[in-house]
Amino acid sequence: MVKQAVAANLGISILSRCAVELEVAAGRLRIVPLEGLRIARTMWLLYRRDHRLPRTAQTFLDMITPIGDETAAPADPPPISPDPLPVPPSPLPRP
Repeated sequence: MVKQAVAANLGISILSRCAVELEVAAGRLRIVPLEGLRIARTMWLLYRRDHRLPRTAQTFLDMITPIGDETAAPADPPPISPDPLPVPPSPLPRP
């Protein structure tokens, strides 16, 4: 829905490159590089604890699990704040 709103000229958004590849290739959206902007994201790996993982999935899990923390349960996600985050000023010139 966000991509459609941007394509309809209703605003702008920050999305990962892989999320917009098709729209960029089709010319519906364009990428504007934001120099100096670094975005860190928390990623979550989900799997069913009551099912045994295939060997390849277990190998991947072992590879990305921090050393010394192999048996630790994943932390709960941080609570969602009801207050919106402040929006920094845009480094892009206004049209």
